[in-house]
Amino acid sequence: TLKQDGLFNSRIKIGDSFAHDSTVNYYDGSFYITAVANSIDRGDSESSANARTVLYKVTPSGAYIENDYSQNATVIAKHGDSIDTYEVENGAGNPNAVLINGVVRSIFLVTINDIRQSCYRDYNCNDGTLGTPRPLTLDGGTFAGWINGGIAYDGSTYYGAMCRKANALHGSVLIKSSDCINWETIRILDEDNAQYEVATAYYSDKLYTATRVLTGLKVRELTPTGEELRTWEINCSNSRPAFFVYHDKL
Repeated sequence: TLKQDGLFNSRIKIGDSFAHDSTVNYYDGSFYITAVANSIDRGDSESSANARTVLYKVTPSGAYIENDYSQNATVIAKHGDSIDTYEVENGAGNPNAVLINGVVRSIFLVTINDIRQSCYRDYNCNDGTLGTPRPLTLDGGTFAGWINGGIAYDGSTYYGAMCRKANALHGSVLIKSSDCINWETIRILDEDNAQYEVATAYYSDKLYTATRVLTGLKVRELTPTGEELRTWEINCSNSRPAFFVYHDKL
């Protein structure tokens, strides 16, 4: 379902059996949806060889787009692709995306050179060209994790949270970047209690994170340098969190 100020409220059908973990960007009359997709089995992450990261461009013709839209799909990454001379060993999943000056920068998780890491690939919305996939970096080295939640922007800096495997559970790290390619660590958020997904928001000169944990969501208010101002938990069915600004409230 797509909504924007009540103008769009309709279902769309994609060409795959299902899509999962989607991020929606809107540019020049079209929606750009980055998601993990699969038409062969139920694999919905990088660990499945049949999982692909796909960018769907959906252009509505009117206010209600359920049966009135055009669509095309561009595969961003899949099993067997070459990235930095290495072959993608499994599938491509855990996607995210940001829109930068008319370019959708899709971020995805793959295993290359026996290392599970995040990469990116650009799609130019103006001419439809697809860039070369490249690895992300963290603190000058391998980005051994994924950003499976909202990325925040304050006008000059992007903020996100990297999830990483920590024992049986997952840890999360607050990170920042000027280009969504080369990232640096701000602070560790959760050592071993994150469940795959962390959303990040920038609002009124503060950062907010919502971490999916076993009992619901753990929410933090922080300074841009990572100082924790307050924290609270929301008991709910735990799934992928997201932040929105609505009527001047986060």
